[in-house]
Amino acid sequence: MHGAVAAGSEPTAEAAAQILRAGGNAVDAAVAACFAMSAGEPALTGLAGGGLMVHREPDGRSLLCDFFSDAPSFDEEAVANRDFYAKDLSFGPVTQRFHIGAGSAAVPGVIPGLCTALENWGTMTLETVVAPTCRMLREGAQVGMLQETVMTIVGPIITLCGEGRSLFAPQGRLLEAGE
Repeated sequence: MHGAVAAGSEPTAEAAAQILRAGGNAVDAAVAACFAMSAGEPALTGLAGGGLMVHREPDGRSLLCDFFSDAPSFDEEAVANRDFYAKDLSFGPVTQRFHIGAGSAAVPGVIPGLCTALENWGTMTLETVVAPTCRMLREGAQVGMLQETVMTIVGPIITLCGEGRSLFAPQGRLLEAGE
């Protein structure tokens, strides 16, 4: 079986490639990549969010695994009393509005969704597909050029609290490529 991997960072792509080399299928590799993004692309991705996976069956049918995050119901008074505000960030020609603060938190769906996709369409165990991520988390992952750019753009959000500053700006400045 042959495969190709595209990802936002070299560590993420390598995690998926390792799974393919070990005999995993495309779903195994995609799940491995999604877990690896938490270590290889942490400034804009993570396991505490939501997502979707489209799977194409051998007979041509497409199936959707929806694991988007679940938000509490909208209540104007409750929202008014929460830490919830907009932050506009420039991505060059486009500005994107992010809603941040404690009031923006939702129940993450990524981990249960990835596990469901793996159970339904994968061929490997969860332990096997998360092994590359576990290695990265123990040994560290180098920041790439794209990740440096992303951190620069989302810096005002990821360094908003002390925990974010300690992870993304441990010396008082954002991490740079190669670190």
